[in-house]
This record gives sequence, structure tokens and C-alpha cells, in this order.
Amino acid sequence: MRGPRENEDPTVKAAAAKPDSLVRRGLSRVYRFRSVRMAFLAVILPLVITVVGGFFVLLEVETYNDAVERLEMKLDRTLASNSVMLARAVWERNEALIASQAVPALIDPDLIGIFITDRAGRTLADFGARETPLGKSITGEAPIRFDAGADLQEAGRLELVMTDAGIRASARSRTLVLIAFAILLSVAIVFAAQAAFDLVIGRPLKELQKAIDSTRLGAPREEVQWSGADEVARVIEAFNRMQRRHTAYENALDEARIDLEQRVEERTVELKRARDEARAANRAKSAFLANMSHELRTPLNAIIGFAEVLKNQKFGPLGDERYSSYAEIVRTSGTHLLDLINDLLDLSRAEAGGLIPADSTLAVDAQIRRAIDMSRTEIDASGLTVRVAVDADVPARRSTTAGRCRSSWPIPASAFPRTRSTRCWSPSPSSIPACTGNTAAPGSGCPCAGPSPRPMAARSLSRARSARGPGSPSSCRPGAPCRRPTTLRRRKPDRQVRRCPGYRMRSRKIVSAIGVS
Repeated sequence: MRGPRENEDPTVKAAAAKPDSLVRRGLSRVYRFRSVRMAFLAVILPLVITVVGGFFVLLEVETYNDAVERLEMKLDRTLASNSVMLARAVWERNEALIASQAVPALIDPDLIGIFITDRAGRTLADFGARETPLGKSITGEAPIRFDAGADLQEAGRLELVMTDAGIRASARSRTLVLIAFAILLSVAIVFAAQAAFDLVIGRPLKELQKAIDSTRLGAPREEVQWSGADEVARVIEAFNRMQRRHTAYENALDEARIDLEQRVEERTVELKRARDEARAANRAKSAFLANMSHELRTPLNAIIGFAEVLKNQKFGPLGDERYSSYAEIVRTSGTHLLDLINDLLDLSRAEAGGLIPADSTLAVDAQIRRAIDMSRTEIDASGLTVRVAVDADVPARRSTTAGRCRSSWPIPASAFPRTRSTRCWSPSPSSIPACTGNTAAPGSGCPCAGPSPRPMAARSLSRARSARGPGSPSSCRPGAPCRRPTTLRRRKPDRQVRRCPGYRMRSRKIVSAIGVS
């Protein structure tokens, strides 16, 4: 079965939706006004004009119909009286008598024509016209009967023609009066409706708009004083609630702002106090460093001076040339330490950003050999032999800071003591034996076997850390072949350390190669 909605005609749906669309278009035009008063006038004025105009149109139509009905009744009465009056003249066919009796009836302005015929239909009298250009013609016809003895006999017929021109003229004059009256009535109704609108809606809206404008201009939030139970009163009550809520929010915000300002002031005072304390501590630190630097320079100057005396053998030979070399090392180290102390004196300039290091051109080979000489005691104690080799692509001289270069001298001294238990071995792949333990017999080919001398790789000159080769006893596992030397990548991409015999290290600061065997 088909539902009732499926049987509906599309034209019916369109006709039902058309008034709704018209109403929507009308409301959209009303909403374009910037004032509620103007919108109200735009709505009420057409309605009042339509209602008043419709009322007066209906009144005029009813008045016209009543006038036409009275005219028709008048026509019937005139027909009845004239048919009786003209009966003898028509029966006798006396045209003079017919004219004398019929013509006076034309004095009536509504009567425009009198037509008399005999029983055979021949015209006996013809007065006036059947049509009029000023209005609509109303025709009436009645028989003329004459009492000829025993009964009434038909002598002829009487036809009267009346016009509604008088009714139309009175209707036109009356319409002008009605239009003027309708205009006055519409204006009165509109003004009355406007006064009622101002009293019921306009006044509370003005109060509401006034409160909104004052709030927008920065005045304190005020509530609108209005009482009632209608929709406008409910809107005003909602606005008052919103005002109270915003007032509470603003008060809380002001309290939070005041509290925040107080906290900021307290924090500012604390920060100023901390800054003053930090400055005082910094001044105390600078004074302490200056005093300590001056205190340290006195014994260092003595050490450097006596080392130079021993090196130059001013009071006689020392007996062994190594003593002179050691005295040079003591003097160089003391000079380096004195430079560090001088840097402490320049701490204030460094904190202010005014410390500019003085670069100088140094010989790379000489600096490397001096670093080895600084570790000569550890080398001799370990029984190792040091060989220095510099790559061909390394420049002979390098522009750098002398203090920074001297800071790398103790690095070999930190690396040499760890070479006693470290070995690096690189056999061919076919000769890799299996380890049977953490140690192996000498000559077995296993790097765990010891103590046959093997080359060792020292760490980078910029960082002193222990170097442990893949063939060290701690890196071997029972029954596993020794690992081949691998290439390790440091955190910086410009440095690579390769564990292999004849270890070579490259650095962008100081490029050198050291082999220890």
C-alpha cells in the first residue's frame, strides 16, 4: 500500500510551500531595518492599510448592491403604476393620450426609456433610449391589462429602461470620502500602535541599549530596572544575570591582577637581592682568584727560575743530560701553569667578553715532540719505544693558540700507562685461530697470546681516554675467533679512529700520527 504522503500531488505541495516562502522573503526584508521601530512600522503599516482598505471596499460594494436593489424595486413600482395608467390609452390605441401620460414619467433621472407595444407586438410609443454611456442599463417589462367587461384583457406591453449612473456618481463621491477617512483611520491606528509599541517594547529596549552602550564605553556595569512577566522582561532579567556574572568575573580578575602585581614586586625584590648577592659573590670570587693568582705566581716564578738554572747548568754540570732535559720540562710546565694563572687574572675580561686569544704560528712536528718529551718519564718507566710520523699532507706550521696547544701535552702521559695490557693485531683472514680462553700460548697466532710486542693505537690528542684493541684479553671469548680491526666514527664527522697496526689519527686541530711499539 502507498502511504498518504506518496499520493500527494506535487502541485499541492508547491502551492502549500509558496506562502511560506513569501513570508520568509517578507521577514528577511523586515530584518534589514536598523531600528525595531522602523521594522514594526514596515510590518504594521501595510497590515493596517490592507485591513482598513478591505473594510471600506467591502462597505462600498455592499452599499452599491443595496442601491442597485433599491433601483430595481423602484423599477418594479414604476412598471406597476404606469401599466395601470396607460391601460385605456393603449386599449384604444390613442397615441396622443399615450404620449401625454407616458412622457411625464421621464422626469425621473433614473428612467431613460419608455417603450409601449400592442398585442401584436407593434410599437405604439417609443420615448428615450435603451442604452446610456454613463452607466449600466436596467430593463423591466410588464403587461398592460384593460378591464373590458367580464375579465381583464391584455392590451399591450410596457418596457421601462433605468440606469445606475446616479448610483455610480454617488459611489464615486462616497469613495473619495471613504479613502480620506481610511487614510486618517490608518494613520491613527499606526500612531496608536506605535505608542503602544514604545510603551511595551521600545522603552525597555532603550533602557537595555543604554546599559549596553555605557558598559561598552567603560562605565561600571549597571542592571536594567524593569519588572514584568513577558518576554521582554525575561530578556532583561537574563541581561541582568549576565551583568552580575561579568561583574563577578571582573572583580576576580582584578583581585588576581593585584595579587600578580604583588607577587611580581616580591619576585623583583628577590631577584634584585639575588642579583646583588651574585654580584657580591662574583666580586669576592674575582678578588679571591686575583689573590690566589698572585700567591701562586711567587712559588711558580721560583720553580721556573731554578729549573732554568738547572737547565743552563750555571753552577756546574749535572752529570747526566737527561737532568737538563727534565729541567727544561719543569720550566716549560711551570711556564704553562703560569700562563693558566695569568688567564685566571683575565677572568673578568673573559666574563665581559673582552678576552681575545692571541694566535701564533707553531710548528706541528715540534709541538708533537714536545708532548712526547713531557711524557718521557712514563715512557721510560713502561719500557716502550715511541715513534713519531707526520703525514705528508699535514702543513709544517699551524696557526693556533699556544696555550691551547700546550694543553694537549699531557695526553700521551695519560695514554702510555695503559699500553701494558693492550695489544692490537691484524692477521690475514685465513690465519684467524679460535681462542680457547682469555689467554693463549705464545706463537699460536692469537692476539690473546702474550707478551709478544704489537703496535698500539693511542686516542685522539684532543681527548685522553684509554685505548683497548679488539685483541685485548678482556675482549676475547672462549672458542670465538678474534675480531678484525674496525673503523670507528666519533661524534664529530671530521674525526676517524682506525684500530690497526701503525695507528693513524686525523684531527682538524693538530694532525699527527703516533706509533707505539
